[in-house]
Amino acid sequence: MTDRLGMNFARLAIAKALASGVEGSSSSISGARRISDERYGETSHVSKAARGEASHIMKTEVAAASAGNWGAVFASAYQDTARQFFGARDKGAVIGRLRPFLRQLPPFTPFLTSHGAATAAWVKEGAPRPVTAQDWSQSSLSTLKVSSLIVTTKELLRSEDDNAEVAIFNDLVRATIDASDLAFLDPSNAGVLDERPKSVTNGLTPVVASGDFKADLERLVGAFGGDLTRAFLIARPELFIQISGFDFASVGARGGEVAGIPALASQALPNDGSGNYRMILLDPSGIAYCADEGATEIETSKEAALELLTNPTNSSSPDPTPQQLVSLWQTGCVAMGVLTHENWKIARAGSVSLMSGIAPSVAPAS
Repeated sequence: MTDRLGMNFARLAIAKALASGVEGSSSSISGARRISDERYGETSHVSKAARGEASHIMKTEVAAASAGNWGAVFASAYQDTARQFFGARDKGAVIGRLRPFLRQLPPFTPFLTSHGAATAAWVKEGAPRPVTAQDWSQSSLSTLKVSSLIVTTKELLRSEDDNAEVAIFNDLVRATIDASDLAFLDPSNAGVLDERPKSVTNGLTPVVASGDFKADLERLVGAFGGDLTRAFLIARPELFIQISGFDFASVGARGGEVAGIPALASQALPNDGSGNYRMILLDPSGIAYCADEGATEIETSKEAALELLTNPTNSSSPDPTPQQLVSLWQTGCVAMGVLTHENWKIARAGSVSLMSGIAPSVAPAS
């Protein structure tokens, strides 16, 4: 049986998808437990997590099975499984790879946002210590929900072949990565209050490329107010391939290094309105971040009707805009969703700069 970080969460999602199409119902939860027991064994981590999910969804304690707090053990198993899936997401996501360097904070905890850099000074014994004049504001972060949705067939879910589980796992992880990274990087994401954080590039005045990349990189650095010794460059893999060569031999489709700055490649950074590439220079220590990995949730449905587009336009209000929908029941498909909980905001002005208008040497595919 394939074993990798986060796979047990995908197996729990498979069991839940097979059990019922009614999210959060007792039949879905008990059915997932039964299927987990039959497919992976009653003592497996998946089955323990399935029992713990009841506590997570119903917000109640799982009844003790014997002496000792087994309910807490099962709830912990679910949270551990959820954290492992979040860790799998982190391995592939730009925001996940930056995470060790971000200013990580507990949710709802007040912190100070600085609009200027602090400085230090040498002090003579007995002399007063100078205080840097800075502009501060108090802020806090609450976790917001990121919904990632895939559609798969019942036949793939029923298959106990390792390759089927890996395929579903990869799709769930990929969808979660794309949802987080697009929101984090896309300059057009202005955010929605209490729903979605705005991107770290939204509202920035970009440096417009001139066609001389080396000179443009220097201009991007000139517009940057963060710490270059902690900074990262982020761009599409196609751009890193384009600039790789004699001057920047250490960068390519999977990132690398540009002028000594670590480079992260991401397809989640969209091209600008003219189809030209963008590049971000970012100091993660100037970005506040919070997450609740253990609260990661699974959603499933067999009966829903979906508009199978990345930018759905179907709406029931305020102005109905009906579109052609695909019935999951009629097509023998199942929708599987993952809800992750995270949030971010720039905590120090100047920590991000943006360059746009980098013309591709070959017209991009999208």
